[in-house]
Amino acid sequence: MSGAVNRFILAAAFLLLPSLASAQGVKRDDFFLKPLPSGAVGAVSGLETVCPGAGLLTTAANVSGNVATLTMASNPLTAGFVNGRTIQVLNFTGSDTYFNGTFTLTNVTSTQLVYALTHANSSASTNGGAVQNPTSSSGCAPTTTVYSDQALTVPIVQPFADDGRGNTTFYAAAGNYWIAYSASGLNLVPMNYLTLLPSMPGYQFADQFPGTDASVKTNACIAKVIANGGGKCDASGLFGAQTISQSILVGNHAQAPVTLILPQNSTWTVVGITDGVSCAIKQFSQSSILGPGTPGSGAMVIHAGANTNNLDSLYCTEAAPTGNGSYIRAEGFQLFNPNGATMVNGAMNVQALFDDSEFKNIVVASYGTVGLNVHGLVCCGTHFTNLTSNGNNVANSIPVQITQSVPSEVAFYNLSAGHPGTGRNAIVISGVGNGETVRFYNTYSEGNSTDTTTANVSAGSTAGLCMACSKSSAGRRTV
Repeated sequence: MSGAVNRFILAAAFLLLPSLASAQGVKRDDFFLKPLPSGAVGAVSGLETVCPGAGLLTTAANVSGNVATLTMASNPLTAGFVNGRTIQVLNFTGSDTYFNGTFTLTNVTSTQLVYALTHANSSASTNGGAVQNPTSSSGCAPTTTVYSDQALTVPIVQPFADDGRGNTTFYAAAGNYWIAYSASGLNLVPMNYLTLLPSMPGYQFADQFPGTDASVKTNACIAKVIANGGGKCDASGLFGAQTISQSILVGNHAQAPVTLILPQNSTWTVVGITDGVSCAIKQFSQSSILGPGTPGSGAMVIHAGANTNNLDSLYCTEAAPTGNGSYIRAEGFQLFNPNGATMVNGAMNVQALFDDSEFKNIVVASYGTVGLNVHGLVCCGTHFTNLTSNGNNVANSIPVQITQSVPSEVAFYNLSAGHPGTGRNAIVISGVGNGETVRFYNTYSEGNSTDTTTANVSAGSTAGLCMACSKSSAGRRTV
């Protein structure tokens, strides 16, 4: 996919993080590291320059007496070319490719660049360009205009400094560029050729949208995807510690097709949501949430934050979707409530789902509340695969609760549910009557660490058909 966030490590040890924007400008984030004698890398601080991919253009070129002379379309002196510096000559084609390569300048005038080139006397029939390589104290040349804003209205004066830790950011129009970085002690001094691609209407990048935190940026990204007729919102650029100040709405009631891509190595923490009805993430029909997590992984965490937060849940599906049921896919994240924030309907509130809706590789760790709460109409092959729910033995923790009051069918594959509060079950099933089915395959359950009398699994006195398709391990089991 052209909009993917890629990472490249160069010989001079700097990390490039390209990010593609959703409007006029393409954002570029670079992270530079200094190689150390031990072979490791360390922090560095310096200056970045950005030069056009085509370099300073030629209008003519010739070789005479093993000396190449490039006649330039604009003044090399004012562009920053200096006699004695090395240059890269590029883009000559056909029979003129002998002009291309890395050379040391022997003369620079207002119209020409001159360097030694062993070749028979000849004149070029094509044109190319030249870029001056950086040094530890001077950047590349010629520079091109880059900006500090996505609308491309505020130019940045080059060279421009990093943040003191090797991080730089700029915006530019889509196109080809050279990125150079100058800092004391860098040898070789890095310069990298890159292409900045515009995002496509159906593929947007959350970190490129305005907003004070991850939830605001992601909602703006999803809104843009929906306005464009559906597609993907890639939030993988919002890695590290992030904040959720408002409910993230993945899709809408009109069931616009949306996919949200979550970042690796990230924790998004709820701050200041206290209304008791908002979900940190709410998923609508025809949408997908794709995270990087594997079974038991904390690669992407939705954190409930302080115990003063009061939410419906950390994750929920729509309660009353069009057509009475949603079709969704969600995978690869963790819902973490270690501080006892209020979860009115459990940390993971699942309801009103239809055929083969899928949950996969999800960890629920909610201490003092219901973890996974499956209730109401959850029908027709909806299934959970590799789901772990843990109550950490905290009072009132119920890792998995299933309540069905209408004809439903749900299955669990490789479920692990454990460590409820004292007097609580790891899995509680109720309301399952005729025409309703809960199936378990390869289920593991574990009770409270000090309570040796309460069953791991309870089907309740009102339960109807509940098919246990494999054993439950680690001690106490229902019925």
